[in-house]
Amino acid sequence: MPQAPYVSPEVLEAIFELLVPDDKDAFRYDVLAASLTCRLWYAVGSYYFNDKSLQNLFESTDNRSHANLVRTRLLLAESQRLGVCHGRHVKRIHLCMTNAWFGRNSDHSEAVDCIADIPALTPNLTDVRLHLGVPHGGLEARLSFHESLKPYCANVERLHVGMKLFSAPHQKLADLIADMHKLTIIDFMYMDFTPELLDALKKCTGIKYVTFNRARIRDAHLCISHWPSLRSLEVNAALRTYCEELWEAVAKSCPLLRELIYTDPSNDEYLLPDKTQLFEVLAKCSKLKVLYVKAHPGIGSEFLAAAMRDGRALTHLTLRNCKNVVIERGAAWETVEWSCPWLEDLDLIGCGLVADVFVERVLERCRRICKIAFSEERDATWPVLLEAVDFVRGTDGVWKRPVVEEVDYY
Repeated sequence: MPQAPYVSPEVLEAIFELLVPDDKDAFRYDVLAASLTCRLWYAVGSYYFNDKSLQNLFESTDNRSHANLVRTRLLLAESQRLGVCHGRHVKRIHLCMTNAWFGRNSDHSEAVDCIADIPALTPNLTDVRLHLGVPHGGLEARLSFHESLKPYCANVERLHVGMKLFSAPHQKLADLIADMHKLTIIDFMYMDFTPELLDALKKCTGIKYVTFNRARIRDAHLCISHWPSLRSLEVNAALRTYCEELWEAVAKSCPLLRELIYTDPSNDEYLLPDKTQLFEVLAKCSKLKVLYVKAHPGIGSEFLAAAMRDGRALTHLTLRNCKNVVIERGAAWETVEWSCPWLEDLDLIGCGLVADVFVERVLERCRRICKIAFSEERDATWPVLLEAVDFVRGTDGVWKRPVVEEVDYY
């Protein structure tokens, strides 16, 4: 590093303190630039850098200007040239199709060069978050943006893609995903599952964790069947989507599934109670630990009984606002042999009246239970049963008691 006028460490610390941005998510450009001035400045400035402050590029929206894009490349390149290699701490990058980078008046070529150069300067970068807007640069901007992403494909393990609501699919995105051979985690928002995207996802056979938020996931079962290592699947408010084929594919192809979350179905209103392929998931996915289903008309009393009978590995069971679940005496749960010894968290809010005998059965068969949530009932007597075994009602209406020591039963 070059020499610089001597400044005492105490004064340098005061200077660096002023350079730290107020926004905790903001990248510390000024601190990094100053720390590269000389060895003493680096020694003092390194105190203000930790893994967290260097991990995420462009996480703050204030950092997504064209000037900061160029500055990021220059600083990381200088850091590497000096042998400091700050870029090794970077794990995640937020890349946005903004007007600042790809608008009508922006220099697409410079933005492409900057984005494409960053992977070589950040060898541990594995998490890419794409925000695909609709910049004024039009189709040319889209093609330029996807061209800049090619160097990322080889090392990406986690991919988040967020689209503008109901915007058209981006050309070339499927081609990029098809080349992400290390991909294990995907998180898609407002995505439309085109045939090209489905074909690309089929090739990513190592996928383990999947989140679909308000996505049109029609025919998603065609790629789920190619993910035998799937551990977690979360589907939130799927748009105009019939998910029964999805559950059937999960039951047949994903024996290692440990978590399933399904909320606010939009196209399942016609389903009759207890006529859902989620039964097959319970029966076939023996390692399922977390099941969270919200507002599903196909979930009824038989499903609750099946969960208690087949959910041997379940630790968390939530059937919230599933109106067809009956917890009163004489319902299906009374007729089956319970086999859920590891259950710790039970949430049946919005599922109707709760019989005392059901609570007694839970406490008897689920010895590890430490969190229970039922709908509030006037004159209900089951709270007395919970209080007798050290449960305490919180301000949120959830009953809790000390957690039983965790045991690894796999």
